[in-house]
Amino acid sequence: MRDELFKQTDMKTFCFDERVSAVFDDMAERSIPYYHTTLELISEFSLGFLSKTQGRCYDLGSSTGNMLIEIALKTQNQHYEELQLIGIDNSIAMIERAKLKSAAIGVHVEFILSDIVDAEFLEADLFLCHYTLQFINPSKRLILLQRIFDHLKTGGALIMSEKIYSNHSFLNQKMIQQYYRFKESQGYSLGEIAKKREALENVLIPNTHEQNIELLKIAGFQHIENLFLWLNFETLIAIKL
Repeated sequence: MRDELFKQTDMKTFCFDERVSAVFDDMAERSIPYYHTTLELISEFSLGFLSKTQGRCYDLGSSTGNMLIEIALKTQNQHYEELQLIGIDNSIAMIERAKLKSAAIGVHVEFILSDIVDAEFLEADLFLCHYTLQFINPSKRLILLQRIFDHLKTGGALIMSEKIYSNHSFLNQKMIQQYYRFKESQGYSLGEIAKKREALENVLIPNTHEQNIELLKIAGFQHIENLFLWLNFETLIAIKL
């Protein structure tokens, strides 16, 4: 379904409810630069960390399940035994759509309704946070990252995508302007862009690149690299050595 949410409704505060879940896939494709490219990139890197026997991967803030479904498709017929792909999200609308989608495609992915900050984790090969941390209360981000680190196997990884901002005010403004041009090129009107920006105020709270790196280091990660960067959108990989 095409995302016309901010053309048709007057959502004052953005939330992942039924209205958003119904158009989420189109919203993500048209709002996140190189959305499918990063899905493909992350799913390919994921294969290098998943154990062939009893591997486990968590996707925190799994939304409609696109990431785990992509990984599930890539691991089919590749001799993975008892692989667990687990998505966790606090939106029942997202969880329901993810379950329906994975069932329709015919892949086995488990989706759990829970707040990711409080969710219980088992030891895992891999954690994914695809544009998720930015929606978590800043005071709880380090706690979550420390829990992720503690539940990773040695050699395991966290792959994390985030919208970021620059401390350089001129560059930050130019990046935002360029991003809005991107959204216009995807068919969003200036009015829709403005309404969504207002609805996301104090809901999506980005860090700088440097803040994300610092949080990961404090959490315990010893090796951190960029996998992808486009203006103020980045994907990081952090490895537990």
